[in-house]
Amino acid sequence: MAEDPAEPKTTDDAPAEAEPSNAESAKAESAKAESAKAEPVKPEVVRKKVVSKRVTPKGAAQGVSTAGGGAKKGSTAARTHSVAAEHGEEEDRYSKRYTPPTAKYAPGPSPWWVPAIMFGLLIVGALVIMLNYMSVFGEPANIRLVVGLAFILGGIITATQYR
Repeated sequence: MAEDPAEPKTTDDAPAEAEPSNAESAKAESAKAESAKAEPVKPEVVRKKVVSKRVTPKGAAQGVSTAGGGAKKGSTAARTHSVAAEHGEEEDRYSKRYTPPTAKYAPGPSPWWVPAIMFGLLIVGALVIMLNYMSVFGEPANIRLVVGLAFILGGIITATQYR
């Protein structure tokens, strides 16, 4: 048979490796065990791709169009655009400039009868409750207590309207 030049030649002439002794094999096994303890096998981490849930463009306020508007970032002109202008309609009912709200003046003082009703309801409620427990109306009843508390509640509600 002819020898194949692609396969390496094997011979039995080389001396066989000597079997390691028990002491050497024990050292080798303990070294393997220590290296296994020192480096635990870590599973490969698979990271998910982060999908942004951003609605507005980065750095822009809500309702601000950053595409070709010409207004500077954060300006009031960028926020006061109208729906008609967005859709390309000629008629624009809204101003292009920011108009501050008109000054509202605080309402004047309450009429004289508001505190009169307030104190009247509070006093009548307290009197109904006290007279109920003093047995002026006969035997004390819960319905009179509820009526007195209702008068007091009416006085408190009236107090919230007093200016």
